[in-house]
Amino acid sequence: MEKNEKEVTTSEIMEYLQGDLMGFLQEHMVTQEEFKALDNKLDGLSVKLNQTKFELLDAMDEKIATLKGDLVVLMRGEDKKLSVLVEVLAAKNVLSRDEAQSILAMQPFPQMTRS
Repeated sequence: MEKNEKEVTTSEIMEYLQGDLMGFLQEHMVTQEEFKALDNKLDGLSVKLNQTKFELLDAMDEKIATLKGDLVVLMRGEDKKLSVLVEVLAAKNVLSRDEAQSILAMQPFPQMTRS
């Protein structure tokens, strides 16, 4: 068997790979300072994210409270209409006084019964 090519030993392969590996690591590895800087940036981002989350939750709470208030106002208006209607029906003897008082005592805004 003729040897046209140079035989490569295992130690030469290992030296080559180590050289390549070391070169790659030197080129791509993150230094401790870079890692700390990145960690600090991530901490700052986390704080900003939490602040934004709380601001969003506060805004949602305000919107829900406003909506609830608006709904109560609307429901009170409708309840007033119902109360007037019940009184008119009771005055015309369509409903008895007991029936009228029973209806007016119902939710969502129960009224005191008038005797």
